[in-house]
Amino acid sequence: SQEEIQQKIGKYNSMTKDHLKMTLNPTGVYTGFIKVTMDLRRPVTVRGGQKGPGVAVMREAFYLPRGVINTLHISSENTVKQVIVALLNKFTVADNPAKYALYKRYRREEQVYVCKLA
Repeated sequence: SQEEIQQKIGKYNSMTKDHLKMTLNPTGVYTGFIKVTMDLRRPVTVRGGQKGPGVAVMREAFYLPRGVINTLHISSENTVKQVIVALLNKFTVADNPAKYALYKRYRREEQVYVCKLA
């Protein structure tokens, strides 16, 4: 119910330490910021701003440093694919979004859990 969602958002907002708060809109859609830690293990292809000979856009492949943190504003209506596409666009990555996955990482006591989001 909307009341339960409001309570969960309130609990989340009281626990967050980085001022990335969630809000519940009257329509029932909630929005807010998430922190995404990039942990890519292979090179990415990035679109360059300059055009090379002909019409093709210059592309360059390189490794992003592990642990790069990016902040995204999302809503409860966003899909995992939309979040991946938004992240790739922020870094001007030209690779196919289907090559990437999004994982939720959380810590309980001393244990770290990782779960793939679908």
